[in-house]
Amino acid sequence: MSLVLLLTSGAMLIFYVITLPLSSGRGNAVGCNKDKDAEFTVIRWKPITNSNGDNSFISENDPYRNKENIESNADDMNDRKQPENNQMDRREQSSHDVQAPQDQDKKNMNIGSTDETTSEEGEGDTEAVEEIGEYVPFEETLDQGDNVQYVTYLPYAGITNQFYGMLRGMEVAKALGRTLIIPPITASSHDKSKQNQPWSRFLDLDRFQELTGAKVIEFHKLRDVEQVEYNQMDCKITCGFGSKRTIDFTAKGFLKQWKFNVTLSPLPIDANKLDTVVRMLEPFKRDKFVCISNTYKISTPDKSEWDRFGQHLHFTPELENFVQNYLDNQLIKTGPTQKYIAIHIRRGDFAQYCQSNFAGPKMVHCLPSTEEIAAQIDKIQSKHNPSGSPTDILPVFVATNENRPEELKKFADLGWKYLDHQEMGTAETLGVFGPMMVDQVFMAHAQALVGIQMSTFSRVGALRQRDWHKPTVTPVNATKNAASKPKGPAPYIHEDLILIPTTVPEIVARTWTNNMEEWAKGVPLPTYHARERHLASTAFSSDNRLITWILVPKPDADVTAEYKESTVSAKTAAEGVRGGFNPEDVSEENMERIMGAVETYERPGIIATVGEDPGLKDVISMSVASVYAPSKYRNHGYGKLMMRLLWKEIENRGVSFSFLYSDLGAQFYTNFGWTARTSVEIVIPPSLALPPAPTANSNDDSRKTRASAKPVIIEDVKDDDANQSLKRLVDHDAQLLRATIEQKVQEATQVNANTTFVAPIPEIRSFQWLHARAWFNASQIWQFDQTQIEKGLNYGVCVPGTLDQFVLWHHDFTDDNLFILRWRIDSTSSPEESDAVALAFIQAAQLEAKKWNLSKVVYWNGDASLAKLLGLEVKHRHHSIPSLGLVNSSQDEMNVEWVLNEKWSW
Repeated sequence: MSLVLLLTSGAMLIFYVITLPLSSGRGNAVGCNKDKDAEFTVIRWKPITNSNGDNSFISENDPYRNKENIESNADDMNDRKQPENNQMDRREQSSHDVQAPQDQDKKNMNIGSTDETTSEEGEGDTEAVEEIGEYVPFEETLDQGDNVQYVTYLPYAGITNQFYGMLRGMEVAKALGRTLIIPPITASSHDKSKQNQPWSRFLDLDRFQELTGAKVIEFHKLRDVEQVEYNQMDCKITCGFGSKRTIDFTAKGFLKQWKFNVTLSPLPIDANKLDTVVRMLEPFKRDKFVCISNTYKISTPDKSEWDRFGQHLHFTPELENFVQNYLDNQLIKTGPTQKYIAIHIRRGDFAQYCQSNFAGPKMVHCLPSTEEIAAQIDKIQSKHNPSGSPTDILPVFVATNENRPEELKKFADLGWKYLDHQEMGTAETLGVFGPMMVDQVFMAHAQALVGIQMSTFSRVGALRQRDWHKPTVTPVNATKNAASKPKGPAPYIHEDLILIPTTVPEIVARTWTNNMEEWAKGVPLPTYHARERHLASTAFSSDNRLITWILVPKPDADVTAEYKESTVSAKTAAEGVRGGFNPEDVSEENMERIMGAVETYERPGIIATVGEDPGLKDVISMSVASVYAPSKYRNHGYGKLMMRLLWKEIENRGVSFSFLYSDLGAQFYTNFGWTARTSVEIVIPPSLALPPAPTANSNDDSRKTRASAKPVIIEDVKDDDANQSLKRLVDHDAQLLRATIEQKVQEATQVNANTTFVAPIPEIRSFQWLHARAWFNASQIWQFDQTQIEKGLNYGVCVPGTLDQFVLWHHDFTDDNLFILRWRIDSTSSPEESDAVALAFIQAAQLEAKKWNLSKVVYWNGDASLAKLLGLEVKHRHHSIPSLGLVNSSQDEMNVEWVLNEKWSW
């Protein structure tokens, strides 16, 4: 055993390292750097007095601008290439035979000299060991009666690596069923500020816990570092035990700042895989507190830490507001968000790493030139502004540690705005790590991001882009993971499957989980479930109108012999189902037997057939939605079987007609009873210049049928107790629908047409359901300002004083559209008056789309004359194809007309 004395720079702190050979062997693990001889390490921090003091301070240079500040994607590679950073100076080393091995009962003791004048050769260490006193273990300072078990870790390297260390620490905590104590952001070797800040200064941890169910707490909630004495902490070394750098500069800084002495002890296996680490921590399951040394190097299956935790760590309102205020001063505010392009450029001594490891064409992935970045910006500008209009050029903001004047001048010459944090006062307002976090906000909310592929800082920004906003990300490739493909034989034969309704909340929620892989589009599971629960609680879904159907095996059924043989080695139900379905069992094994699911909504309808019983009939219709089969059960005909069985169920319920919107083309549902109907749309850009208003006497023949005679006054449609304009408009629209169908019947009778007219009846709760969907997406997923949502998320506009001139719309933030749901203009108006109202409605829709940063206004099955007025085309739509079928009817489907076939009934 040997005693080694190390001195920190400035001689402000001394810590001691004592090593003891470990007898048990350990296996190698990828990414774990070790010495040949494994060792047991004890580290103790001890403050000493010096003339300069030892207070935390902010460096004179902005840490993010400092040439030494690199949150490097290459930390581990730099460790290998620069061993001098990890090895002790020769004069600090001593032989391994100075002391005898410790007794077994002393292996985990914190020991070291208390003599500040001990020589570097370790003289006097025997006497010092006898003098040392034990510090109180940290776990004993925790509330022993709260039945909470904790786990923590030591921070590693720069801010982004610390961020990933936190995410992987969350994976460990979840697997162990413990609450994670999160260390603060701590200054790394690249940032000599010697400061730390809690993550909650920048990330909304309360919201994170609500979204994920994870349990976290920060050190400052458990420990007042200004008041406490030093405490002892025992940490298990998860990776790299015995290396020259068991813990790095950042961890040492954390221990010093938070007054911890640490004992580092190995796990039986030196591994970096999550399941192995968790298994090795099993012997400590009764401990109140567990510490592990390096979560950053823990590898998780499929890098699940981002999907499970990272994407749910949203910025705090304070941080968001800081950026928003800056944007308000830099851009013309046109809505709750502004469009711009963000660039992240890594320069400084990151260039040394790039030049050492990349050459030729590959250099662009690590150290692209300003000209190469400018070429990417030009491509993005062309995509977003194909006309090249100067007013539609997106502003560009640059987050960088570049400080060379010639390069900064290039940025300015290109019209890019450099984020000068000194000028912005970022550190003064938000603290030493504020500049880096502000840069992340800019990157996350940009319309497009150009980043450095080899930079983890860029890649985290790209992930937020992918999962929060779905904008253009260049050149980082962050695409949606494809759903897993079905493998092997079918689990069940068709005769053993049945379609049953379910109201069991856990089973209904499981159907949402299953269809997430197709429709969540980056929305996290808790939020996705919360939205579905929110919609299921609306009036539109109440009173048993909404039914969830599941395709499941009969209770006495079992899987096929071929399937059973192919999954004989399966360890979980997800890998190989067995047996029949129990409608009341909410276990994972039982819910894995759900082969498919579909939802239906019972809705009031009208039907009238020429030549049959006179008059209109009020009937029951049923809309079909959320048709889904889990990807692992596809290609076995289960989806087709489900729709055949559903049609039979609809027939047995006294339904007169049913309709759905097909994303599987026009033919798929035809074989089961639903026939594709008219599917066209008018797409109106918000920036489209509306035509001038000619007079009724215009000589332009193309405009004589559409002219504007006088201005049109419009007002917002509201759904409140005082106004109730939405309810009055929709109720009147339903009355006008009856009149329209009666007129169609009369016209068809005159020409002896054998036609059946059908329509779902407009009702306020269907519009409220769509509005509830938009409200949830705006509030919980896109997180617009709540005041803005309450005051500005309108239903549409109308002409005051009349009930037959209005347009109702829906904000589809997911697909970036403002949908026109219903459009009605008084049919008795003159062409001039109709044109005036139409143009006023379109202008209002364009302004609404701009206000909410939606890229287009879309009108399904819109009036061709409106398209002509606007100079646009009516185009065929190949998705969400409306399909309808008469139930228990012999009427030829070609003689059925769907009246009011617009987006409102979706």
